[in-house]
Amino acid sequence: MNFAHDILPSMDDFDGLRGPFTEVPASAFARVWKCRLSIAGKYLDLYLKHYLNRSFIDFAKHLLRPSRALRAFDASLLLAENGFGCPTVIAVGTIARSLHRRKHFMLTTALHDTRPLHQWLSTNLPPHDHRSLSSRRQLIRTLAHTIGSMHARGIFHGDLRPGNIHALQTPDAWRFFFLDNERTARRITVIRRRTVKNLTQIGMLGDDHITATDRIRFLNGYLEANPRLAPDRKPLARRVAAATSRRMAHKSPPDNA
Repeated sequence: MNFAHDILPSMDDFDGLRGPFTEVPASAFARVWKCRLSIAGKYLDLYLKHYLNRSFIDFAKHLLRPSRALRAFDASLLLAENGFGCPTVIAVGTIARSLHRRKHFMLTTALHDTRPLHQWLSTNLPPHDHRSLSSRRQLIRTLAHTIGSMHARGIFHGDLRPGNIHALQTPDAWRFFFLDNERTARRITVIRRRTVKNLTQIGMLGDDHITATDRIRFLNGYLEANPRLAPDRKPLARRVAAATSRRMAHKSPPDNA
């Protein structure tokens, strides 16, 4: 049976209360459906995410520690408490027909009027478009301050690739929302390695998305919000550049997932 049916009875059309459940692209270790519910006379567009076990070891770990769904929920609370955006969690739980048949899920609100970061940088605010130059610079600077502030608080995202960052442009500012947060947490160890990893992930964009000047502008804004790393600016920049080059050499850009 389709997992979505286990949570809420599905149908092909919206019947005024719920439906339809439409599966959307996801990673190899999750299945995701988009749906609409009517609650107290209001319509909510939601995403239902079913977390799949990545291996038998992964299954065994979830018998001893919180599921990825629960960890994502805790991370959402952590981000929200520190002023960072993410989809609102409506429900999280486990369907357990037996010890060996456990399905972990999370139901979140859909983001409205946002676009993934890579779409903003390639299509809506493309490089070398002088008409959008001011907005593009503001986006990069605000994003850099956001990530720098996050790291200054000891919070590191588990997978900060551009597809996991959605941006909303308002008349006065930019707002960012972070997705796939099951590995996002506050960390007190190996901070430098986590910093380089996040900065490398967010920089996995080709020349049709981001220029060398954009990268310098981002690093400047990041260090303004996370000044304790400023004395190590050059070594940090070299490590991030080298790591980004290695990863880009083994991928077919853009990495939009």
